[in-house]
Amino acid sequence: MSLPRFLAPRSALSTALAGLLLCGATVSAQAAPAENYTQVSAYAAEGVPGYDSEMPYSTSVAPEHGQEAAAGLVNRESVEAQLDTVARSWQLGEPREPVTGLDGGYWSKTFTHGTVVFSPGYGAIPLAQEVYQKWLHKERNIWGTPVSSEGSTQQITTRFTNGAYTYHSASGLVRSANKPLGQGDALVLGDSQVFDTSWVGTGINQAGFRPTFFRCGGVGYLASSPGVCSSYSGGVLNNEWYLPVGNPSVIYVHGSGNDVWFKDTDTMNAARQTIQKLKIAYPDSRIIMSDIFSQKIPDQRVRAYLGDRLREVAREEKVTFLSVKYWVTDYQGASLLADRVHLSDAGHKVYAPRFAASFRQAAQGYTLVSAIGLAHANTGGTALYGVPTSNEFAISGGVAQIFGSKYSFYWSERYGAHPVYFLGAIGAKYRAADYQNGYGLPTMPEHGIAGGAVQRFGLTTGQTTAIYWSASSGKTHAVWEAGSIGNRYNAGGGSGAFGFPVEDETAYAYGARQVFENGSRQTHFYWSKDTGAHLMNGRGSIFAQWANSGGAHTLGFPSTDEQAVSNGSVQFFKTASGAETGIWWSPASGSHKLNSRGALYRHWVSNGYTRSIGFPTTDEQANPHGSYSVTFTSGVTLKWTARGGVQTIR
Repeated sequence: MSLPRFLAPRSALSTALAGLLLCGATVSAQAAPAENYTQVSAYAAEGVPGYDSEMPYSTSVAPEHGQEAAAGLVNRESVEAQLDTVARSWQLGEPREPVTGLDGGYWSKTFTHGTVVFSPGYGAIPLAQEVYQKWLHKERNIWGTPVSSEGSTQQITTRFTNGAYTYHSASGLVRSANKPLGQGDALVLGDSQVFDTSWVGTGINQAGFRPTFFRCGGVGYLASSPGVCSSYSGGVLNNEWYLPVGNPSVIYVHGSGNDVWFKDTDTMNAARQTIQKLKIAYPDSRIIMSDIFSQKIPDQRVRAYLGDRLREVAREEKVTFLSVKYWVTDYQGASLLADRVHLSDAGHKVYAPRFAASFRQAAQGYTLVSAIGLAHANTGGTALYGVPTSNEFAISGGVAQIFGSKYSFYWSERYGAHPVYFLGAIGAKYRAADYQNGYGLPTMPEHGIAGGAVQRFGLTTGQTTAIYWSASSGKTHAVWEAGSIGNRYNAGGGSGAFGFPVEDETAYAYGARQVFENGSRQTHFYWSKDTGAHLMNGRGSIFAQWANSGGAHTLGFPSTDEQAVSNGSVQFFKTASGAETGIWWSPASGSHKLNSRGALYRHWVSNGYTRSIGFPTTDEQANPHGSYSVTFTSGVTLKWTARGGVQTIR
């Protein structure tokens, strides 16, 4: 059976919402930071927007009729009978205190589950005990006269002449029932950055939500404007605000620079307790915290630091985090500031849609609480990467988070958090290789180098691959830095010396090959398990001779780099079977090859080598009857026969 509702004989007056009050008082300092920092509230005198209060449901309406009557002018016995009747109807339990006469013609009697007040002109009205105490000791001249109650013993909502209030037992808060919040509403706690036409207030509207503000200039989680505005924690934890009933879609708590004057641990504790209380009061609402609007300049490091600590609270409390850190710098908005920390009217209009985009995503629960969120904020933020379009999700080796179609961030314990730009050539190659399943996770962001760009990726084993993009070719290729070719490439100077890869490392014969170009210079790296990694001048005569002779399939892989010899050079090659060949070059002779394990080669080396006999002008040739010969620039021909060995023919 439902309990009766005791309604007033006439309708209650409409609630008067808050008038705007000036709020320029200086925030009390508990522990100033080391940086040379000017208090935000000092700008109030300069007419910066936002230095006013807007705490809903308070009013300055005068007391209603009947409050001037003395309690003794009515019959006590008759009043008590009415009080007892109402208490029985509402099942308020046994009396706890006798009937008490109050100034203004009121009588009250307290029972186990509430208090009944005889209200002049309205009769006996049941109140939750906590609402009664607030009305009696603090708010009587503001709320006015109790005129009706509805609900049940578990939750009594009382309408006064200037507003309606109820007690929320789970949170222990007396809450306003004047404007219940629901789907599409946003409860907003903020400082001087937050009001209906500010970049925050307008942005929340543009994101599709109806904001209800509890805000004031000069406040924060701990900072308050004494005598005018409570801090966030005072308003919520100490029940100084009478938060509205209902279930708003979102609750937004704006990070305030005013809190830099307190110890960061104290601010974190206040923030933590405030969020915990809001979670109890609004269990079905999404809570969004933000860091602090700032510039990336030395004297605002403390704002950035405190914002990062608030991020930690959001992560601990598992609520959504929205970052506005460095937005002034990231969006190049210094010219839109009215002072160092507040936007001008033009600035509010410019930043509102930016905040709307972030708020819209945050309202879906896309948060920036961890190392990815911190890397996002510190390296360009929303201005560069955009807003999150997913939360973090587990991948092989770490976690990832998507930011629209342009960027994704990846985090691993070994390499930290870094972005990949998927509209670029490097990101496209990373995607084509199946993301982390191909090259691993990024070890660094993509960055420009002379002639192009590079980004490195690493496996969980620590092996890395660098993906290069060349501006001249417009192409992208990977260098496996854990391999011998990549090792030689980096050891020899990398892109600065050899230029950019024109192919990925490729299987070749019984080894591997990779080609690099630096302008007109082309370098070929070859590797086999027998020879290791060596390089060749891809535009040189030795390379042409080797390639025309069958390359690795015939002569084997280079077992040395090209080496200087007298007025020329030489490079040696080795096959899988162990055969070795040298190719010598000089301007006068061109390039020619000899068996570098043969008798002709040994004789040549033992008898003065290139200094005396010169460079070969022919390849080592097989002659009829089993002899071999080679001619040199000195005019000497060396000939080998099985019977006579090596002979010199002039």
